Amino acid sequence: MRSRTAYLAILLSCLSAIAFFDYFSTSFRFTMTTYVRREFNLEFGSMAALTTWVYVGSFLAFIPRLLADVVGRRIMLWITTIGLCICPWWLSQASSATEYIVVLAVLAAVYKSDIWLLVISEESPSARRGLFAAIPAMIGMGGSILMAGMIRRMGDAPDGWRWIARFPIWGLLVCLPLLLFVRESRHFRELIRSDQRRWSPSFIFRPWRRTMRGRLLAMCALQMLLTGLATAGMLLVGSEYLRVSNRLDQAVVGRLVQWEVIASIVAAVCAGFVGDWIGRRWGIATFGVLFSLGLFSLANAPTGSKTVMIAYVVQSFAATAVNTTLRLTTLELFPSDCRATAAAWAELLMTVMAACVTWAIGQLTKGGSINQPIMTLSGMIAILAGGVLLALPLLWFLPETKGRSLEIA
Repeated sequence: MRSRTAYLAILLSCLSAIAFFDYFSTSFRFTMTTYVRREFNLEFGSMAALTTWVYVGSFLAFIPRLLADVVGRRIMLWITTIGLCICPWWLSQASSATEYIVVLAVLAAVYKSDIWLLVISEESPSARRGLFAAIPAMIGMGGSILMAGMIRRMGDAPDGWRWIARFPIWGLLVCLPLLLFVRESRHFRELIRSDQRRWSPSFIFRPWRRTMRGRLLAMCALQMLLTGLATAGMLLVGSEYLRVSNRLDQAVVGRLVQWEVIASIVAAVCAGFVGDWIGRRWGIATFGVLFSLGLFSLANAPTGSKTVMIAYVVQSFAATAVNTTLRLTTLELFPSDCRATAAAWAELLMTVMAACVTWAIGQLTKGGSINQPIMTLSGMIAILAGGVLLALPLLWFLPETKGRSLEIA
């Protein structure tokens, strides 16, 4: 028991460090848009349309997850961690907007794989799986806080965003020594012993077998609406909505982003506690309603008022809680022989939705100022809120996974 507890402590330390640089790299894509488009002299609509191509990298994230079910969790954790630390440095060398987007697509293929979450979901105790998954996510939010602080101090400096992009290379010194102590997950070792890990061309379609098809369809639809539509859409338009539509200055937006990140840290912990207490389905439903209310309030609040700032923080809190619980639930719903592959399918279809949303927003705002009434940003945010409410009835098609032991096959 003592050795198991010690190993869990080492594992949590390692995965928390990986999550820190994961979240840092993830937030780079959305928080740096203003500075990058300024350097390359692009309008918001053009940058949004170009950013759609980043989702090509998100499609490629299917491959690391599929391989995690074939070659093992440990080796893919090594590969994706090295990628998380090296790709941002490569990003800092971009000489054009096109090169920036290409490298960002490669980075997206790495950080979208979430191998660290797969590992902790399989190694943590069933009764406290939500809390154990929340710990690396909570510490990972520190990467987003650091990103916000670095932007505030260095964003407007010459080549400021490039210096920020070079920071994750230091993650190699932190993460790689810890990875030496990480073992292959016990669920994957069970697969090897039971001879269930047999590769065939149909391996990719294992999650679609008859016994799993209904829950995979429901989970894909949930991810498409809650993450692909609402969360991705808000991440794209949120910063511009605050700066342009509500005319908030840089200092106010900077402080608001810091409050947003703090709220997200609290949300990660709350998601773990609430999911282990009332269950995953009720947790997603509760945070989903709060997410929708926050978006509706943000869309209808008076310009530049405190209501805008409060609603922005509330929707950020709820979005983090919803997505944290949703990602863990996706892994819990499927057996070990196709767990990562099932999550990859849900992520793939969600990415298709997010790419369509990004393209649509780019088209609606292209060719004029962002606050022109082609479709106002407040109208877009109201549509996102409706998408959240549309998703919630799908929860009743999923079994509850709270406290349940994960299946091997």
